[in-house]
Formats: sequence, structure tokens, C-alpha cells
Amino acid sequence: MNSELPIIVFCHLRWNFVFQRPQHLLSRLAQHRRVIVIEEPERANEQRWETQTPCPGLLVCKPLTTIDAHGFHDAQLSAMAPMVKELLARENVDECVAWFYTPMRFR
Repeated sequence: MNSELPIIVFCHLRWNFVFQRPQHLLSRLAQHRRVIVIEEPERANEQRWETQTPCPGLLVCKPLTTIDAHGFHDAQLSAMAPMVKELLARENVDECVAWFYTPMRFR
């Protein structure tokens, strides 16, 4: 695996809720490679991103969508796909490692 590739993490945890194992791990990884954390979406009146940079090399992004579904629901994913594409283009990410961090099982 290319250790230069950024890591894009889709995470069910809110970055600022409680500093847990994922935050410790991702903060350390960000010391050596770029990390972009995409939190579960929240409902809003317009689609947009809320972003923060808690430490160098780490960008935390919360998608705000007009979809009334919780978590990474299929309805949210269809709304998020173009948003993520735009985010990665804006951040100049052509290639990456993707990590889906969630306790939920897939169907």
C-alpha cells in the first residue's frame, strides 16, 4: 500500500463528542499522512459541509443534507455522493485509502 495516499474515513462518531480510540488513532495517523474524516450526515435546510481542522494533517467534515434519514442510510448516500466528489476535488484528492468505521453491519 502506498503510504503517501490520504486516508478518507467515513465514521459514525462525532469528532467533538468524546475523544475516543478513533480520534487518538486518526490524530496520530495525521502526523504521517493526510486524513479526512467524514462524519455521518445531519439534516439541514441546504446541502453543505461543516469542516474543522483539529490538528495538522486532519480535516473533519460533517455533511449537512436535506435528507431526513439517519446515519449512512441509502437515501443519504445518494445525496452525499456528489458532495464527497466535490470535497475530494476541492482537497485535490485523486487517489486515497477509504475506511468505513461503523459498528453497524451491512445488508
